[in-house]
Amino acid sequence: MYMNKLIENLNSRGFEAVYVENKDEARKSINNAIESGASVGFGGSMTCVEIGVQEMLKERGCEIYGFGHYDAEDLYLKAHTSDWYISSANAICETGEIINIDGRSNRIGAIVSGPKNVIIIVGKNKITANIIAGIDRARNIAAPMNAARLNRNTPCKVTGKCENCNSPEKICHNTLIQHHPSYGSRVIVIVVGESLGF
Repeated sequence: MYMNKLIENLNSRGFEAVYVENKDEARKSINNAIESGASVGFGGSMTCVEIGVQEMLKERGCEIYGFGHYDAEDLYLKAHTSDWYISSANAICETGEIINIDGRSNRIGAIVSGPKNVIIIVGKNKITANIIAGIDRARNIAAPMNAARLNRNTPCKVTGKCENCNSPEKICHNTLIQHHPSYGSRVIVIVVGESLGF
């Protein structure tokens, strides 16, 4: 029942939210939304990796600006100016807000002021009750796991929780709480009934 309320709350805020049961349905939703040959930017989303989004779109002739597909110095600029941007989120609140914490902030920058078409894919493991719980999840679950994945020299990599550090390798410089899509932006939110990513 809470899933219906989550979708309702997201839609009431201006997001285009849908619920799908699994990764296959998520891929179909993305495939239906994005036209062949479009340019598509990505951050470092493990959810997208698990779903295989980049490979699927590349097979359809899309120009992919994401790690492993486009490694030139202007990767971030190309992703920021693509036709579409695809990301996940660190947390999504039952009240309808979407939360992300970034180090470089290329992802949150692209989501709020980059491509006019954005898709955010979120597994059920990232659903939280409210903003406070969402920020807690981002800081104490997602950030330590990503720091370990990226082999960053941070206290959270060791302790598994945020230590409010000032490490030069920290990956949580900026926090984005999306209450609504930015003016002029279309944000599709795909909530998946499986656990995906961090």
